[in-house]
Amino acid sequence: RYHLLKRLGRGGMGVVYLAEDPVIGRAVALKMISADGVVRARGVDRFRTEGRALARVRHPNVVQFFHFDEQAGHPY
Repeated sequence: RYHLLKRLGRGGMGVVYLAEDPVIGRAVALKMISADGVVRARGVDRFRTEGRALARVRHPNVVQFFHFDEQAGHPY
């Protein structure tokens, strides 16, 4: 669904990309869990928990959470 444009940063859990979402027609930040985390179910659970927590936050200095999915076994 997303078209990756460039890598914005890397952290302990994964990589964040600037991506385009053609469905809604805008740029988004897309976080993909690192390969190390995919192997560990606990890492995927933590990634989902982070998404759920972020979905409840409404603040002008925090990105809004829109979507969680998995592609070929890789959560994003």
